[in-house]
Amino acid sequence: MNTITLPFDKFTALLQFDNDEALYREVAGLFIEQARTWASELRAACADGDHDRIQRLAHTMKGSVSAFQAGKARAMAQDIENRVRARDGSDLSAECGVLIRHVEALADALRQDIGTC
Repeated sequence: MNTITLPFDKFTALLQFDNDEALYREVAGLFIEQARTWASELRAACADGDHDRIQRLAHTMKGSVSAFQAGKARAMAQDIENRVRARDGSDLSAECGVLIRHVEALADALRQDIGTC
């Protein structure tokens, strides 16, 4: 038997939606629609070294991935927020790249789960 490891906890996520599958699917669809935009904006913010924009995007992404109990993505977004807040001036390109990959993986998993292209 093959076991697929999802980048989120569907059971717990459904609990957040009061086990309302239609609401879960609707919010998942919205996440899928936004994921590409967030990734593109975060890449641009990192390229520009715009830490304020990076922090806003990381915060937005953190809240969104939290709805699906995507712990790794949430932790990375939180780490980015903390580093920007600390104003250490470091390059966050690598961390932003990891967050983007987590968000894209979540979008792909949600797409498969709810059956959209």
